[in-house]
Amino acid sequence: IAQTTGRLGSGPSIQIRGVSSLGLNNNPLIYIDGVRVNNQTNGGPATNSSLAFGAQNSQVAGRLNDIDPNEIESLQIIKGPASATIYGTEAANGVIQIITTKGSGTKPVVTLKKQDGSIYFRDAAGRIPTNYVKDASGSVVSYNGVTAEKDLGSPIFKTGQTRQFNLGLSGAAGLARYFLSTTYENDLGIEPNNTLRRVSAHGNLNLALTKALDIGTSLNFVQSNTHLGADVGLSAMLGATLAHPLLYTKAG
Repeated sequence: IAQTTGRLGSGPSIQIRGVSSLGLNNNPLIYIDGVRVNNQTNGGPATNSSLAFGAQNSQVAGRLNDIDPNEIESLQIIKGPASATIYGTEAANGVIQIITTKGSGTKPVVTLKKQDGSIYFRDAAGRIPTNYVKDASGSVVSYNGVTAEKDLGSPIFKTGQTRQFNLGLSGAAGLARYFLSTTYENDLGIEPNNTLRRVSAHGNLNLALTKALDIGTSLNFVQSNTHLGADVGLSAMLGATLAHPLLYTKAG
């Protein structure tokens, strides 16, 4: 599992047993409680230049972010010929089965979780090369985009914040087992216009009618508002890497 970008809302790149194709999708199929879900890691908005260099992989949004880790009970990975035998040729890259939490016990259990933290880009100025250009007098003028913008009062990167609240209820009553969970997330990225806000709700209900018959249902609701960052995915680091006022400022 590799994170393709540090932006909020981006999906990780998942590979089982390495890369199997140079031109086709290498992502495994993903099933949640037996239902297939979108496994794209680059499912963001498409633009006319989405395949060009300037797009810088602008389609970075991933649907895997809709899954709350607090609601995962177990994972099952199927790889090799077994995955293709069960799920067909589309599963040549493997299958990931995600089983969500079910109710258990005899008494209702209420859980409340709060997560709060900071997101920062460590040593941003040190990761951007300092460019050198001669001016009209022949003197060498240095320029670091991150430092220069910070001195002007308009920093390229800032300290972001992650905030998440989760409320859950699980238990059993008679023949029924139930699990209810709701999550609110509001994150601010290190780029000025990279934000993520999500509200989700998940409910599982299982009825053990007989020893051989168990009926279950799983309901999910997700409302997400994600801004993927500056310039339709074009990183501010690219401009800072190539920038120098003497190169891009018209004389006079």
